[in-house]
Amino acid sequence: MRGNDLIIATTLINDALAFGKNIFLATDSGIYFSSDYGENFDYSHSVISATKIYKFEKYEDKIFAGTDNGVFVFNGEGWDDFALPGEDIYALKFFGDFLFCGGENEIFVLQNGETVNGFESTGRVQAFSIFTEKLLTGTSKGLFEITRSHMERVFEEPVLSLSSSENLYLGLHSGVAVSSDLKNFQKALLGEEIIRAVLSVPHGKEDIVFAGSDSGLWVSFDSGKTFPEKKLKNVHIFSLSPSEIQGEILVGSWGRGLIKYSLGRT
Repeated sequence: MRGNDLIIATTLINDALAFGKNIFLATDSGIYFSSDYGENFDYSHSVISATKIYKFEKYEDKIFAGTDNGVFVFNGEGWDDFALPGEDIYALKFFGDFLFCGGENEIFVLQNGETVNGFESTGRVQAFSIFTEKLLTGTSKGLFEITRSHMERVFEEPVLSLSSSENLYLGLHSGVAVSSDLKNFQKALLGEEIIRAVLSVPHGKEDIVFAGSDSGLWVSFDSGKTFPEKKLKNVHIFSLSPSEIQGEILVGSWGRGLIKYSLGRT
């Protein structure tokens, strides 16, 4: 095992960003980069004045990173300071020309690197998602719709992760919630499973929904109505990311590194 492989296997992977044959990993020990779709990882692209990397956001030809020291932007070789030094930024999402940055108890709204708006007392911001042309955020205080001037709560339980396609999927402390209209939410309870990551993939008339917990990967083939079987058992899963390979997703774990999971895998 190569040295960087050992570090990746033993660190916590918070997010993965794949495009072409490139993969960026956001970990608790910096950023790792692969130009051969995960066969080898290099630490040289982690020229960044932050330790913990929480989230990536790709917008047009730029890549942004939310970290324990604000937001950085990739310059092609390393990472430049972009905004909010000293802030923990756990989630990022562009909505129009504005970059929404989720922190410990606040959302910062940036335009061209400058803070132009914000929302306080949000709870820890875990995720953003765009659903039916609305910007949503999942926080420790629930699910909120964000408008230009305020936040409106639409779901009261703490939300750990979000994914959207035909439906909106919420990762919760005890399973997954599904909504098609932001008014009615159906829950698929998975025992006492904490769902730290959720990812939906359109597949015909139904979505395939992946739900990552502290003990494995749950898979639903009926848009989150049922999760009949757990895969990747005994894996602590912290992130689920789309891959450019059909039928495959990228699973970020704590202790098992990055896993390329395909639907044919048991």
